[in-house]
Amino acid sequence: EPATISTAAPEDIVEIVRWADREQWNPGKSDAAMFPHVNADGFLIAKLADGTRVASISAMRYGDHFGFIGYYIAAPEYRGKGYGLAIFKAAMARLATCATVGLDGVSAQVRNYEKSGFAVAFDNQRYLGSGTGQGSLPAGVVALAEVPLEAIVQYDSGISLCDRSALLAAWIAQPGAVGYAILRDGVVCAYGVRRPAATGHRIGPLFADTPSGAADILAALRAGLPVDASIAIDVPSVHEAAVSMVTALGFRLSFACARMYHGPALPLPLDRIFGFLSLEVG
Repeated sequence: EPATISTAAPEDIVEIVRWADREQWNPGKSDAAMFPHVNADGFLIAKLADGTRVASISAMRYGDHFGFIGYYIAAPEYRGKGYGLAIFKAAMARLATCATVGLDGVSAQVRNYEKSGFAVAFDNQRYLGSGTGQGSLPAGVVALAEVPLEAIVQYDSGISLCDRSALLAAWIAQPGAVGYAILRDGVVCAYGVRRPAATGHRIGPLFADTPSGAADILAALRAGLPVDASIAIDVPSVHEAAVSMVTALGFRLSFACARMYHGPALPLPLDRIFGFLSLEVG
């Protein structure tokens, strides 16, 4: 039975994020409301004639230089019927004018993405840890609410290489989110955000100019949570200082996926990325 692919409505996006939770991706509780701030029409849904949802994907555009594929899911009972491939092609068509398209692929799908012209750049690893139950902030760490949004956006764009101003405005203010920054001479040199997730909490982004700055932000983000509260963070495996930081704190590896690019790899400053904002939107 053929499926119709269209822009996902808000209620579809809520269901897509539920699918992600079912796949044990542990999405943030407000992710369905957050990611449309990148592109209001960035989610696609495939439906049968009776309205049954059979496949989903997100195709987020950050200008003509970069797009990102995420939420690529076929409903389990409809896998192997071509719906997934059809919606993937539709997403790539949406991003056809982007010089580079990125995605984070599970190992089982890497070969299929390679057939579509993607190449592995590095691996991302999810680590799981916990809160510390300690309420004091490291010296020099301030709440994000005290930092002008423009300063956060400027710092973020120098690392993500994208203008995420609309997303960050919502991201920082989402229900239950906690964020901290470090400033040097009035300029942001580290920042991080923690948000409630389906299970526990997610940290991301965690960007910093130095490992010590990242460690202080991470300590602040853990401090407000009890020791039995779980925390997940997505770390580029090639950033040895980031991996060493979380493993030394007792975080354990949960899973890995491959950051892949179609077109020139985005020249991310990985030595300043201690945790990605999300594996779904780059």
